[in-house]
Amino acid sequence: MSNIIVTIDHAVKDKLDAYIHIADGEISGLGTVVQPSRGTFHIQDIHLFEQTCSGASTDISAEDVSKSLVQAVNAGLDPETLKLWWHSHANMQAFWSGTDHATAKALDNESNHWMLCLVQIKRGEYKLRLDVYDPTYVYIDDLNLQV
Repeated sequence: MSNIIVTIDHAVKDKLDAYIHIADGEISGLGTVVQPSRGTFHIQDIHLFEQTCSGASTDISAEDVSKSLVQAVNAGLDPETLKLWWHSHANMQAFWSGTDHATAKALDNESNHWMLCLVQIKRGEYKLRLDVYDPTYVYIDDLNLQV
């Protein structure tokens, strides 16, 4: 059992649920996260980017992410707080596919020492994990999301 605590406000969780329910297939985005204390993470907001989605995949181009990040920074968002990668598996099961594992591992960069990763389905089931990149790559799975 992990001592990691992940929280999200009702309004932000409702927004996430709405995006997942409205999408015909899969959908994905990023979210802002703060770490108020060691082992505690709070999801402040979620963000959508222009993307191509189907019933079984979602693709956000690097160009679209860059454009959206510039707009977010211009609106006052600190890009260092984008520490959540979220996506849906539509009506399938909440699980980590091979593509999900590869994407989560690829989120590592010099300034990104950790990320929260969330996969949720329309029925509300989810999987949540913490990926830590430094000093070595490891992830802690099956975290609870406290609303």
